[in-house]
Parts: sequence; C-alpha cells; structure tokens
Amino acid sequence: MRSFFNGPLETNKGVQLKRRVLVIFSILLVIGLAALLQTVSRDGEKAGSGDDSAYKRAESLGTERAYRDYLDSYPSGVHARQAAAKLDDLTFRKAVKAGSKMGYQMYLAAWPRGRHAAEAKTRIAALDKKIASLKRSMQESRSRLDELAAELKPLESRLDSFRLRMKGSGDNRPAAAAPDSLAAGREEYSNLDDYNRMAKEYNALLTEYQPKYSRYKLLLDSTNTCIARINAAQGTR
Repeated sequence: MRSFFNGPLETNKGVQLKRRVLVIFSILLVIGLAALLQTVSRDGEKAGSGDDSAYKRAESLGTERAYRDYLDSYPSGVHARQAAAKLDDLTFRKAVKAGSKMGYQMYLAAWPRGRHAAEAKTRIAALDKKIASLKRSMQESRSRLDELAAELKPLESRLDSFRLRMKGSGDNRPAAAAPDSLAAGREEYSNLDDYNRMAKEYNALLTEYQPKYSRYKLLLDSTNTCIARINAAQGTR
C-alpha cells in the first residue's frame, strides 16, 4: 500500500511546487509591469510638462521664431495645431504689412494650404492689375518725356547760341540764368538796336522754353514716382 501511494503523493508535491513558482512569477511580472507603467507615466508627465512650458514660452514671446522653435521640438505636441495656426497668422500678417506681391508669394510658399491662402491669392491678383496699370502709365509718361526732350533740344541749342552771341563769350551756365547776365554783354555792342532785338528774341525763346521744361520736370517726377510704386507693389524696392 505504501508503494502504491508514494507516486501520486510525489506528483501532488510537484504540482504544488509548480503552482507556487507560477504564482511567484506572476507576482514578479505584475510588479515589473507596474514599475514600467509608472516609469512611462512619469516620462509622459515630464514630456507633457515640457510641452506645456515650451508652448507657454512661445505664446509669451508671440513671434514666428518662437512658434517655429516649439514645432521643431514638439512636432506632434499637445499644442502643435495651435502653434501652427498662430505661425500661419503671423506669417500672413507680415505679408499684409509688406503689402507686396513678393510678400504674399512668400506666405503661399510657406503655407500653400494655409488659413489665409485664398485671401493671399486674391491680393496677388489685385496687385497684378495695379502693377499692369502702373506700367502702362509709366510707358505713356516715358513716351511723352521723349517727345518733350525732342522739343527742348533745339530750343536749348538756340538759347545757348543766343547767349554766346549776346555775351561774346562761352558762358556755360544754364539758360534760366542767362537773362541776369545779359547786361554784362550789352556794353560790347555799339548798336543797341541790334542788341535789344536779340534780347527780345532771346526772351521770347526763353518764354517758350521754360513752360516746356517745367512740364518735362513734372512728368519726370511723375514717372519716377510710378516706378517706385511698381517696385513697392512687386516687393523689389
């Protein structure tokens, strides 16, 4: 009878030992998992805390650079969407301040599907129309300048010739200064009638020249202003 029960008893003892080992292993496994989860939780809390701090810093600075730095550090962060939206707004605000085609093109290059992409495209189209109109005006002004220059050139030559004849010397001063100096050359003429006739012709020529030259100057200033406005609209100033 003793030998009959020895086998089963030993088997029961082995089973109990295995059960104890499994229980101990399970307990250790649970403890290990708990420690791991606690570590992950702490790391997550640290990461979340760093994310929040970085975003708060970006908000306090409120600059493009600050939000870019945040997104570089936390591209999938808790506040990534908010930071991207703020950066989008700031970039567009910068383009609006510049008010140029290049500024809006730079915005679209950075944010092709941005919050303000449609408005940027609309403003570019409006600027294209404005630039085209200014260029037409500039071309018209330049054509008129060429016409006036062609009209002024022979008048200037005649004025120079009169000055030389009436003064008897090569005076290089501009035509507008010539009347003040005519009295000096008057004494060189024995025939005052001839001198007075020439002076009369000179003054008549000067009267014709001066309004045209004034128009030329005004048109030149207008053309330069037009060019400056084109450069500003294009963003090439």
